Amino acid sequence: MDELLTIVLAMYMYAVLLLDIRILKKRLDRWTKVSLILLLVFFLIGLIPTVLFKIQHSTSIIIKDLMLFSKFFICYAGGMAVFDNVDKQRALKLIGQIIKVSIVIIFFFGILSIFVNLNMGSSIRYGIRSYQFLFPHYTYLVYSIVIMLSILTIAEEANYSYKLMAVGILILTLRSKAFVFVGFYFFLNGFIKYFDRLKLKHLLIAILFSAGMVKSKIADYLSWGIYNLRTGLYIVGFSIANDYFPFGTGYGTYGSNLSKKAGSPIYVAYDLIYSQGFRKGTGDFPLSDVFWPYIIGQWGYIGALCFLGLLATIYLSICQRTKFMHKKYYIASLLLFFYLLIASSAEAIFTNETGVYIITLLSIFLGETRNKKGKF
Repeated sequence: MDELLTIVLAMYMYAVLLLDIRILKKRLDRWTKVSLILLLVFFLIGLIPTVLFKIQHSTSIIIKDLMLFSKFFICYAGGMAVFDNVDKQRALKLIGQIIKVSIVIIFFFGILSIFVNLNMGSSIRYGIRSYQFLFPHYTYLVYSIVIMLSILTIAEEANYSYKLMAVGILILTLRSKAFVFVGFYFFLNGFIKYFDRLKLKHLLIAILFSAGMVKSKIADYLSWGIYNLRTGLYIVGFSIANDYFPFGTGYGTYGSNLSKKAGSPIYVAYDLIYSQGFRKGTGDFPLSDVFWPYIIGQWGYIGALCFLGLLATIYLSICQRTKFMHKKYYIASLLLFFYLLIASSAEAIFTNETGVYIITLLSIFLGETRNKKGKF
């Protein structure tokens, strides 16, 4: 579905471009245009080691890898082009009513599951059974509640009880990224009461503080070394970036399920096949458990800096587009953006379906945000 959404939005942008380029220019702000240029640069950086080292020979694998990264940014730009001049407030209020009912139901079973085993969670953390409701994995419950909480932030202001229940559900998942997100949620809402805007330095402080919240979890992963695949992919990712300085190994070679299925020789060369994640029966899930090693290994340090630049353009676009909007749009947009950053430490969110849906929702929030003069 995420690939289909990408194709539809890309076709829409292309159709608008053919119809009148001025329409597309009007609907996309400066930073979104910059992100599309940076995306092209990012792809070109990946092609250099692909052609130079020829580690991956399959053209189809290379094309699939290109598609993996393009869909996130195409859905961001395409979403803002599509949802321009749409009455979002009315739609979000209607969805907000459905979300309230959903949150009450999920929260009720979450509290009940503490005392009764409802088979809505199996892992025990901190002496309590983790909660995942009816989702196949805890990550999807966290992601869904983040979506609901961001929509409630815009839909209505007087819904504190529902927001607190949503926060309670996040805590009941007992996931580190849920804890970090809750911390940022309260930090952001408290900060905005006294200041109009969150500056980049404040965001960096929040990220460092978040890392401090889960430092014990980070230390635990590091203690396993290369034996733990998630840790091993990080360690080897930096080794690859040094050995193949400065552009990495190229498309379809490292850090993704795609490269694993394609039988990339990099895993053998760096002994990752002896990691627990490569054992028989582990499937493909572990390689979806990380993102930044994917970037650092395949694109090297230059590509990693370029990707950070891409994320910076989204942040700057949020700041620019919400300048003339109600403060709640700014808060909701930053919640989604920060969750993307949090989740990227533990999953390939910028290339999977959850990331695509989040960025599309963000583009809906920001679609029509001009002032009376028609400027962003």
